[in-house]
Amino acid sequence: MRNVPELPELMGEKKAGAIEKVFEAIRKEREYQNRLWGGTQEEGIHSVTEYLVFIQDYVQEALHICSRKAAPYCDQDALHIMRKVAAMAVACMEQNGIEQRDMGDLDKSCELHSVKCEEVDDKSIEELKDEEQEICEALAQPIEQEVRKTLLQELKAVQQQLRDLRNKGARYGY
Repeated sequence: MRNVPELPELMGEKKAGAIEKVFEAIRKEREYQNRLWGGTQEEGIHSVTEYLVFIQDYVQEALHICSRKAAPYCDQDALHIMRKVAAMAVACMEQNGIEQRDMGDLDKSCELHSVKCEEVDDKSIEELKDEEQEICEALAQPIEQEVRKTLLQELKAVQQQLRDLRNKGARYGY
């Protein structure tokens, strides 16, 4: 079994307190929603599909706001909507049941991820950036069309590896 760090260790002590604030904000939003829409068995009861439609509508609203305002100006509005969406997801599970996460899935996911990304792990971000720079410099020189085509393919591959490596870092906190 893989040794996975606990949340405070993974996020750092400063950020670990943030999760408590997040859960508190979601709890308060759920209270607000119950007062506004009703929290009894007869009021405010919706199917999973209905909640998905509500959530999609709010996500579309956030995207619309962010398409009209640049970050960081849209962030505050988008974060208000994210709080609402998180609370709607909680309400959906309260009413329709909860699918618990089987932590045994983590080992399978980690195995799949490491197979998918093993060729990217051979190079660091810095090495890939250097390679990208070298290719760009070569492309700036007068070269034959076939060489240019090959270099463009190599550049595309290196840029994809960079994206994959950065995405992996973002998902796993490094």
